[in-house]
Amino acid sequence: MNRTYSAHTALAARTAAYRRLLFASLALTICATALATLGCSGGASEDESDSQVQETVIPDEAVDASEVEDAVRAYAETLALGLSEQDLSALDSVATPEQAAEEQALLDALTDSGTIMYAEPVDIEFLSVQEMEDGSVIVETREVWDFEQISLETSEPVSSEDGSVYELQYALVRTSAGGWFVASITSQASDEDTSAPSGESTGP
Repeated sequence: MNRTYSAHTALAARTAAYRRLLFASLALTICATALATLGCSGGASEDESDSQVQETVIPDEAVDASEVEDAVRAYAETLALGLSEQDLSALDSVATPEQAAEEQALLDALTDSGTIMYAEPVDIEFLSVQEMEDGSVIVETREVWDFEQISLETSEPVSSEDGSVYELQYALVRTSAGGWFVASITSQASDEDTSAPSGESTGP
């Protein structure tokens, strides 16, 4: 899954950088050079962390798998919408401050590169839901995403990729209200694509 950032292939590089930062939470490592160049960083302040109640565990309460799955879907949809609107503040309602900061680093990188990303979670297949002893839940998914990257300067597409497949593992924690926040995401190896990524610039 490793890719190397190249200024010569900005289209492919930005797409790769997006996917890595999108799944920085998903354990896809964004290109090291891209990180250095764009200076991606993001972190929640102590006050922000204190304002979020994401670590309150209720170990004796049975886990409703459908609620957990809904939380994962809500996270994916909120992330995709926030990227398209260049505003990820809504992640506060579906993720821990640390996880939201990971995604803010992605948005900062895209802005610094002069592009906006439109991402669509085409399909999310839930492979397993496992309750842990500490009350958290581990969810494994197989997901298909479509991406399109647009230049902020010209409003023209600079890249598009359909059918990117990811096998992901989410860790979710309960909130004090009994809901679920995504706390972290790691990526499992998956080489299968539903359609081959273009890796080429697309015209209007």
